Amino acid sequence: MAKTLAHMPSVQKAFETDDPSRTLQPIAENARKQSGAQYIVIGSADAIRYAHPDPGKIGKPMVGGDNRRALEKGEAYVSEAVGTLGPAIRGKAPIHNENGEIVGIISVGFLIENIQDIVYQYQSKFIFLLGFVVLMGILGAVYISRNVKKSIFGLEPYEINQLYTEKQAITESVHEALIAINKHEEITLLNRKACELLRVESRQTDFRASSGYAAPRSAENENGAKRSGINDRKRRINRQQSADFRKRKNPRRRCELQEKDGY
Repeated sequence: MAKTLAHMPSVQKAFETDDPSRTLQPIAENARKQSGAQYIVIGSADAIRYAHPDPGKIGKPMVGGDNRRALEKGEAYVSEAVGTLGPAIRGKAPIHNENGEIVGIISVGFLIENIQDIVYQYQSKFIFLLGFVVLMGILGAVYISRNVKKSIFGLEPYEINQLYTEKQAITESVHEALIAINKHEEITLLNRKACELLRVESRQTDFRASSGYAAPRSAENENGAKRSGINDRKRRINRQQSADFRKRKNPRRRCELQEKDGY
């Protein structure tokens, strides 16, 4: 901020007037109020105050003993020194005229006790934000953990592994073919006997539930044909049994059947 004020044309031209304080004092006070600094002091090349928050100190030498680098070397820097208002962190910058000569100095100060208050305020906000983030993380972890436990029926990993091993052993020990199909018409489980009937390699399915293995189209057609043939046979048997039952209920037909059967 001190460098910004030092490069303002109005500040530089004020040093060419007979009464620089008349121009510099309003500029310094407006900048101080807008920036929140405790003070902005503008001094001459001899470190005589032209602007100060306390108008009674205008015209008196600047204190602190940290102006040499700005006035002699033309450097802009930050220093810590004790001024008329107390210990402060001060930004210093030289003021140059059109010829590049150093004609004055600007000092922008923040009292250390006020800086500590500002730091404490930011620390409090940071700690509150950090605590809020940690709390939300814990709540999120608990919520996710409960949902995961619910989805696996509260089982521990070793229990899931044990159930999987037992299921595999039972599935493979059954001599009949076992096939499980999901709603997408994909085979999700089949044992070795089923693999033999479907003519697929066991390594294609790995015998895992949710493997997502879809049976070959030819196998599906073959199985469909087998199921259709079985259903047709069942229907024929049912029709024959119904016809025999009706015949036996008819007395005449029953006698004929008895004679036919040798009764």
